[in-house]
Amino acid sequence: MKESPSLLRFGVASDLHVTDWASAETFRRALRWFRDQGVDAVMVPGDLTDHGLLPQLENVARSWREVFPDDRAPDGRRVEKLFIYGNHDFEGLGYRDKWMDATFAVHGLSREEADGLQLRRIGLDKAWERCFGEPYAPIWRKRVKGFDFIGGHSAWQAPAGLADWFAANAASLDPGKPFFYIQHPHPKGTVYGARACGCDDGTAARVLSAFPNAVAITGHSHLPLTDDLAVWRGAFTSVAAASLSYGFWPETPERTERSRAAAVGFPGGVPFAQGLLVDVFADRIELRARDFARNEPLGVPQVLPCAASPTTRGRSATATSTTSPSSTRSIRRCPSASARTPTTASSSSMTATSS
Repeated sequence: MKESPSLLRFGVASDLHVTDWASAETFRRALRWFRDQGVDAVMVPGDLTDHGLLPQLENVARSWREVFPDDRAPDGRRVEKLFIYGNHDFEGLGYRDKWMDATFAVHGLSREEADGLQLRRIGLDKAWERCFGEPYAPIWRKRVKGFDFIGGHSAWQAPAGLADWFAANAASLDPGKPFFYIQHPHPKGTVYGARACGCDDGTAARVLSAFPNAVAITGHSHLPLTDDLAVWRGAFTSVAAASLSYGFWPETPERTERSRAAAVGFPGGVPFAQGLLVDVFADRIELRARDFARNEPLGVPQVLPCAASPTTRGRSATATSTTSPSSTRSIRRCPSASARTPTTASSSSMTATSS
């Protein structure tokens, strides 16, 4: 019997580090692929821009509109933006590197002119509303096809007021469904273990541990999705989102340097652009990693139960594969869920909530 489609499908592409229009082509390529997969939403867990400048954020927004004009797929379905700021969006101009002056030259800006275009100088809220045409809130909540997404704008920690937000809103979260929480740094003590770079101070894990149906999706570390610790299951579920721009291999710093060079157009680098396609069924969540640098599937898809189990506390998820060819990799199938219903213009809703 043919399996019913998923209840919800969304794409994940983190750490875009967009500068000029050309640098956003990988993002547009990912968006086009997500569009062709019929996603209901696209998530970006932070670092939309490299230097936190308004022209860079405008290139992100313009790329989105090119692929999803008026937040619509070609068939008229609404596709929801699930974007948040990361540390580069807050303070990226302060990170001096050897590519920065070249970037300013592309923008036609001096260092002094760029300073006046920082998102935080213009106002994070004003820049957001100008570029994306939606209200800005430090913590927001959106509902897509009956599933809740909660996003928090932050640089190095969980967003301020996260515990208070969940205390005020916990009763309205359906315990029978997974909900998805988005921040930029990984929750401390979850994905990648000791190799994780720049985790928060533990706030997110403390808050989310009360919700076995919580799925945190975070970026920042730029570590690969093929790592065994890219998915963690304990009191809740934590999933790493890698990067669409450049990658880190902690054991080989030279490869990291080359991959960053490739991301900004230098020859001889190692291409690195990874993202996820997520399908939610009534009984499980399926994660499919994709290599957008090579336009091919990445590794073996993973199947997660819809709620974290005490028996899997602290373990990474395990993928199960068949003997299908790599071009048509498949995973162990569970009992089918209800069919995906067509998304209508009113199937996604947003409540922007300040903390």
